[in-house]
Order: sequence, then structure tokens, then C-alpha cells
Amino acid sequence: MLDVVRANSNTGLDLAIQQLAGWLSARIEPLRHELIGALAHMEAMVDFVEDDIPARLEASAVSQLEKVRHGVETLLRGAEQGIVLREGASLAIVGSPNVGKSSIMNGLLGLERSIVTPVAGTTRDTIEEHLQIGGIAFRTVDTAGLTNSEDVVERIGVERSVRALAGADVALLVLDGSRPYGPPDEMAVETLAGTPASLNGNSQRQRLILALNKSDLPTELDASHIITRLHPGEVVSSTTLQPDGLASLRQALERAAVGGERHEVTVGNVRHQEALRRAGEALSTALDGMDQGTPLDLVSLDVRAAAVALGEITGADVDDELLDRIFRDFCIGK
Repeated sequence: MLDVVRANSNTGLDLAIQQLAGWLSARIEPLRHELIGALAHMEAMVDFVEDDIPARLEASAVSQLEKVRHGVETLLRGAEQGIVLREGASLAIVGSPNVGKSSIMNGLLGLERSIVTPVAGTTRDTIEEHLQIGGIAFRTVDTAGLTNSEDVVERIGVERSVRALAGADVALLVLDGSRPYGPPDEMAVETLAGTPASLNGNSQRQRLILALNKSDLPTELDASHIITRLHPGEVVSSTTLQPDGLASLRQALERAAVGGERHEVTVGNVRHQEALRRAGEALSTALDGMDQGTPLDLVSLDVRAAAVALGEITGADVDDELLDRIFRDFCIGK
């Protein structure tokens, strides 16, 4: 229920409701069932040697464990997206003065939030707003133009812009495509180039978008050297003067926020993600051990750890079910 309360977007709310309805458990339970089957065979072989348990473990158990690991990995691939869909992402819009940053923010918001004038440097401080793109909540910061200035207020605005950029999940660098590359643009590019190799811990190549703005005007900017220098995840053309002028930018922002195309399966609960990671690590250790000839009783400990981790998600207890499977499948004592 807490995930429903914390959801920051319609998509995040849908994800939280799906989890309340048992959506994730329905995908975990078949994987856990496979694990219990493999574990039952392992423990029967170790603990009930006198009952002549069939020694078919090698091929069947490896196949079962690999199947479960593949399922866990599939869920984990959508884990980061689940957090973004539930909690949203931060977006910093940066660039030199008068390239159209504020117009883009207003266009994305659908309202006149930032002041737009022909005068360069209208925005002298960071302006924050919330917007939704493709069901993803963005905490958006329109920053002051990155420029060298002797004006004290403008310098403070630039410093805040740099801080907003360093803490952003996604960075949008806006350049005026209708004018040749110049010194003001160089400072913006230099700032991006000097930002640590990640934005808020995320790959800068994936999370940086270059927007060549004012595409309704003749193109004068050759961006090839900028692309080579910054390696943005995507390069798009944009304009706020045409009805669909920001459509490509919206799509690029959505992909940048989730790290690519959306996965069909997403996990938005941090505790569930951690349990899946532990299950995946335990399964990898178990499979490596089997490949290297590790004693079966030691391998079974890792398989049990994986089953316990998955049980934390579904609320199932391993021990009772494991005993039932051993006595049912192997007729122990008969």
C-alpha cells in the first residue's frame, strides 16, 4: 500500500497497483517452484543416501537452475526502470543564454512557467517544475545560461546550474541550431565535458540528450564535433514554434529516463529488487560450483539461499514445502 501512496505518476501508480494485486508473485512463484524441485533432489541425495535416490541430478538440476536464473535476470533488467517509473527522474535543461531552454521547458509543461524574451540571460536562477512525459514524472530544472559573467547574481545562477547538472538523472543540452558554434556554446559544452563520467550515478552516454533547437530556421550549426566530444545518448531537432516540434525530444527524454526502451516486466519495489539480486547471485554461485565439482551439500546451500530470497517476495516458507517435495517426489521411507 505504501508504494501506491508514494507513486509520482500514473505509470508508477499502475505499477504499484499491479504489485498489490500479486502481479510480481505470479511471476516469481513458478521460478521458486523450479528451485524447490532442484533443492529437494539435492537434499534427498545428500541426506537419504540409503534410499537409493536416482542420480539424475547433473543435467536436470543444471537445467532447472539455469531456467530460474534466466527468469530472475529478466526481472532484474526491468528493476531500474521500475524505480524510475515509480519515483520519477530529475532533468536539468542546460545551455548557453538565449538558445531556447525556457521555451522548451514551457513547451514541455504546456504553460508559460519560465520567462521568455529576446534578451539573453533572462533566466538568472534555476526554475523547478514537475511534468509527465510518457507516464514518467520528471522533476525539471530550467537553469541559468552557462556563460562567463562579472555580474554577481548571474555568476550565482551559473553555479546553481552546474550543481543541478551534476545531480540530474537526465541532462538536456540545448544548442541553437540556427547559429554557428561560438564561445557561449563552448562554455556549455565544456561544462558537460567536465561533469563526472556519470550523471547521478548513471551512464552519461545514455542520459545526455543534445537538442538542436530552433529547427524551424535554416541550420547553421555543425554539431559533429560536439557529438564526438560528448557522446550524447541521442541527438534530436526541436522547435517550440510548430505543433509537433517537441515530439522527438519527448520520446528521447522518456528513453533516457528508463535507460533505453521499456522492458515488458518492471519491478518498482527496492526490497524486491534486492531479494532478486541476492537470488541471482546465489544461483550463479551454485551453477559455478556445480561446474567446478563443488560438493553437493555446499551447492545446495546456495540454492536454498536463492529460494529463501524469492520466498521473501512471495511470503512463502522454504522448509515446509521442501520436506513435502522430498517425501512426495522420492518416496522416502517407503
